[in-house]
Amino acid sequence: MNLLKKLTVFTLILIVFNSFSLQYTLAAERKKETSKDPSAANDFKIGYADMAALLAFHPLMQYYSYDANIFIRPLKGGISKEEFLKQIRERQEKYKILKENTELEVNKLQREIDALEAEINKLRVKVSREQGLANQKYSEDYTKLSDENTRKTRTAEYHSHLSKLDRDYYDEKKKLDEQKDKKYAAMNEVIMKISEVDYLNDVDSRNFFNSILDDIDAALKETAEEKKIPVILNSNYISMFTPTEMIVQNNFENPVSTIQTNIPPMANYSYLIDNTDGPSDQMATNEINAKKDYVKSECLKLINKRIEIARLFARYQVLNKMVVYGGADLTADTLEKILKKHGVAEFKIPLIVETLKGLLNSRQNVNEPVITSPHQ
Repeated sequence: MNLLKKLTVFTLILIVFNSFSLQYTLAAERKKETSKDPSAANDFKIGYADMAALLAFHPLMQYYSYDANIFIRPLKGGISKEEFLKQIRERQEKYKILKENTELEVNKLQREIDALEAEINKLRVKVSREQGLANQKYSEDYTKLSDENTRKTRTAEYHSHLSKLDRDYYDEKKKLDEQKDKKYAAMNEVIMKISEVDYLNDVDSRNFFNSILDDIDAALKETAEEKKIPVILNSNYISMFTPTEMIVQNNFENPVSTIQTNIPPMANYSYLIDNTDGPSDQMATNEINAKKDYVKSECLKLINKRIEIARLFARYQVLNKMVVYGGADLTADTLEKILKKHGVAEFKIPLIVETLKGLLNSRQNVNEPVITSPHQ
């Protein structure tokens, strides 16, 4: 029994000794490797960035109107506050003049549209009356007919007559609808002119928003290189599987699907005015302190807007990417190994892998913003 205990203790000592020897060997190997490359001695780091916060705090995002879901036309910067305010006053004057003319034109077009609607209603009443008369006549005739063939002939005539009434109605209605669409198009054109006093059009808005995304992308890469961080993740990544009902629809996502009939209100420039600074050397100490407190309170508001921004811009690449810098997508390469392991036909494997790569790459580009006019 004592011999068995001694053997057991000796065995345990050997196991522990071998374990320490192995750890020492591995540590020595690691030390040897890191001596060749000093940077490898540092711990591998993965960075992360709050992309919604970067969007919220980007200086150009102050031009995004959350009321209109569109960008306000940027004002010329690098000038005095007086000149800045002068630009706003000029826009407001232009808006007032255009609004008066626009209201007259919109009201005129609306009267013409109403007249066309009245014609369509008359047409609808007319065809309804004619269908009623046709139904009544058919019922009266049918009861008087005793021969089956005659009844079939009369029924065929009845259906043919109803079809003709429908065709005539829809042909006439189509002509009136086309005229109405032209009136609405003219109304949209008039309204767009006044919209563009304060707001960017769709092309300029797309370019403006893309410039913001480019800024963020460039700054991320620069920061990653400075910090020597090879991979940056999006800390508020929104999965492509996020239910659509959780995502706010806005003008950046879909082209205009409804007709604009309302003149947009004048843009609210109060936020821009409040955030336009005069020369700091002309500000008293108490003014500077008050300004600092204001900036802190605005920072709190902006950070709280992250949720709104994340939902508004959920479908765009900037928020719909988990890895925003560095890294490598191993999906296709991993699938290739799985397919080989399970004996998938050799000619199929490269086809499947390359197709998957193409699909994964194209997925990154489906969310390009489509910016439309405000106040739909």
